[in-house]
Amino acid sequence: MSELVVRRLGRVEYEPTWRAMQDLTETRGADTPDEIWLCEHPPVYTLGQAGKPEHLLRDIGIPVVKIDRGGQITYHGLALNVDMDLAPYAAINPCGYEGMPVTQLRELCGIMDAQSVAARLTAHLQRQLQP
Repeated sequence: MSELVVRRLGRVEYEPTWRAMQDLTETRGADTPDEIWLCEHPPVYTLGQAGKPEHLLRDIGIPVVKIDRGGQITYHGLALNVDMDLAPYAAINPCGYEGMPVTQLRELCGIMDAQSVAARLTAHLQRQLQP
């Protein structure tokens, strides 16, 4: 199997997209091609397998979805971490570490747009993941 399907979903809700990924994983066969899903979500926190309600340090009005993977609590939002509002990270301990600084590509690489980053990321992943 050498095909790699890239799905550019745009802005989608987290929970139905996560469930669609679960469905794909559960129903795929040996001949089902691997897929990369590029998407953005309206702001949402996911509470992973090691997550506890107290990992959300304060409620700032962003929904929390309990999921069956990952660690404590993760923020998902817009712009593929290219140029985004980092304020929601103040309501959690990023990577489980109190005071862990967060950044985005704009701060590291200058002005970039999400479409350019998505194209470069997709090309890189296709080179790395295809046999």
